Amino acid sequence: MVEIKDLQDTQYEILCDFSDFCEKNNLKYMLYGGTLLGAIRHNGFIPWDDDIDVIMDYKSYIKLMKKYKSNGYKLCCYLNEKENPFYFVKIRKVQTSMTEWTLRGLNINNGVWIDVFCYVNKPDKKHLVTLQEKLLALFQSSGEKYLTKEKLKRGENFDLSLLQRLILKTPDLLLKAVRRFMFFSAAHLAGENSTNVRFFDFNGNHNACIKREYVEPLTKHFFGDRKFYVPEKYDELLRLTYGDDYMTPKKTYSHVALQNVKL
Repeated sequence: MVEIKDLQDTQYEILCDFSDFCEKNNLKYMLYGGTLLGAIRHNGFIPWDDDIDVIMDYKSYIKLMKKYKSNGYKLCCYLNEKENPFYFVKIRKVQTSMTEWTLRGLNINNGVWIDVFCYVNKPDKKHLVTLQEKLLALFQSSGEKYLTKEKLKRGENFDLSLLQRLILKTPDLLLKAVRRFMFFSAAHLAGENSTNVRFFDFNGNHNACIKREYVEPLTKHFFGDRKFYVPEKYDELLRLTYGDDYMTPKKTYSHVALQNVKL
């Protein structure tokens, strides 16, 4: 069984490579979620944490998907893996394995990863906010075509929604094109000077009320033995995400089964 420190070391290696690529190509990113919290509270991983999260603005995110190439690592997303169910990017280390039980059977790369999320400009007008929410939700759910197929193949008992039935019947190339259009449209409903941004992630309702000043400008902070980008107003962002007592550790569960890891 792999120790969590060994897993963290591999993920840190991926983060360093990712950061070097972004620096070389003038792409903006910042540490995010528990990784940002770990940087500020521990100058590294939260001791029991088993993943790394970063987030990028839409323009940098799209450039990353188009340009990323690195020996020994692979960018994985819906654009280069048709069975990929994720709505965000994973940077994986090849020749490693960290299998997620819920994704068994899918023809995707299962290397150890870091998660790369995206944030978009949030519109000021309420009807455009609603439209953006719906587009992002559709983009997310429409990526689960092959995951749904696997669940049906395994005989899992659940009722298919009308949307799921439609997605199952949609040809792969058409589905990819529609998803690209939905993501592009959602990202361009507001200008670059909008007051707020929206984190496109799974971290809760706070992602709908993030002020632009919480993510811009950036500075650097230690995470391990190197410095990585974090927002200058990390305190405000962490208070919004984790509460005013975010500097007080609260141990949670590890969400990856370490016995499924091969380094």
